[in-house]
Amino acid sequence: MLLRNNMRPVLKKNGRRTRCSILMSIAILATGCAQSGTGVDENTSDRPYDTQAPAPDAEGTDTADKTPATPESSGLPSESGTPDLQPSIPPGWNENNEVYGEYDGRIYLGKAFQGCGISYGLTRLYSADWNTGEGEIICTDPTCKHAGYDPEKNPDPTCTAIMSTEMSLFVPSIVYEGKRIIFETYSTAHDTENGMEARYDTDVLISEEDGSNRQKVTTIPGGVYFATGAIHNNKLYYSSFNGTIWKNDGEFVSEDGIPGVKQVQTEDYSLNCLDLRSFLVKEYLHSDQCFTDFCFTDDYMYCVSFDSSAAPCVLQLCPDTGECEKVYEGSDLVQLGGCIDGRPVLVLKEDKNVYSLAFPAADGVAGFAKCSRAIVVSWDDKVATCTGWGETTGADGNVYYSEYTVYDSAGNQIDKFGFDKYVNILFAVDDKLIYDVTAPDDGTSGTYFINTYDFGRCTTDGKQLILAE
Repeated sequence: MLLRNNMRPVLKKNGRRTRCSILMSIAILATGCAQSGTGVDENTSDRPYDTQAPAPDAEGTDTADKTPATPESSGLPSESGTPDLQPSIPPGWNENNEVYGEYDGRIYLGKAFQGCGISYGLTRLYSADWNTGEGEIICTDPTCKHAGYDPEKNPDPTCTAIMSTEMSLFVPSIVYEGKRIIFETYSTAHDTENGMEARYDTDVLISEEDGSNRQKVTTIPGGVYFATGAIHNNKLYYSSFNGTIWKNDGEFVSEDGIPGVKQVQTEDYSLNCLDLRSFLVKEYLHSDQCFTDFCFTDDYMYCVSFDSSAAPCVLQLCPDTGECEKVYEGSDLVQLGGCIDGRPVLVLKEDKNVYSLAFPAADGVAGFAKCSRAIVVSWDDKVATCTGWGETTGADGNVYYSEYTVYDSAGNQIDKFGFDKYVNILFAVDDKLIYDVTAPDDGTSGTYFINTYDFGRCTTDGKQLILAE
């Protein structure tokens, strides 16, 4: 089943460029987004977008629905396409063409965790390396005041860390080939015949790792949504948050007698891939929820769709061909636990506090382990899952505990570890496990990391991430 779509946000006449400041519930993200299935569309395309923002139109000129013509899709920039549709890639960019590992990583709640370090920030760019785990503003001037962008008072900031848009919903930057790729996302809002619509576009820039010497490469539709995504084999896979539509749905009068109009809110996401060598975007399908739990085998990328129109499902995407198909669909699907032995690990809910780990199979699923919480992570063809969680009351007060069992791909138990704190494994990056620790009584709660081979000592030897802005 091939899933495709050719929809591109259109900037309407009298649209207004605004800061991105929509408030959203992080509670949804903590459970992997609201649960349901996938919407399927019909066209996939590689498309280079405008390298410059659209110029203002003359007074009275109708610009509605004027989308630049798209070159025929070939997976590469079209030789016959309009030149200004090509990404403006600086000379010498990505000459070796085979950069893996160090720049691979995971997007999680606005932060890019990569083998080379961590990138994050809202109005300013920050980074942290794995030696200290402490975030620092990306600015090399010790006397800099890091004055923020202001269209009137400071329209041209000199600080290399400053963003021109507030990135509360989007990933600000990643690192690739020793350069920083910066995403500056902005919204264009306009009234519609029956409500209002806000669409997003993103200027993509290349800079030095310290944010200096910025060069705009292209503009892509939507924004790299902050919830989840992955960087793998020179590509960024992500949920593109394309926009929000508010439709009027009848009038009402409040209890105080104040008239108003009911509104129905709909959000538009798409499953996208940004090639970090060519800066072309490939769009696969749309949903009203973000796509989650990105993981990889040698041949495929897997993720979960929770579109509200159907049951949750696992999608298998072939990066080379663009073919995308469902490999599992069911209301019992909770999340993906990564990939081991060339297969995705499904986390299925059986009953209250009872979950099973399974692989997709021709006749449904092939179960291989049980767990008590939907906390699963995989690395090096091993999968660790939570098999115990709770608290007891002793002479010295409450004692918190968690237990993890590690299995191989055949379901054989390799290790079992018990901790005197709540340990919530988030994901693995490179040779590190990222996890949260909750220990209300001793003040050690926070996000930590440790080498995968030291997992059994994560509550004693793990290093805390200090990523305050």
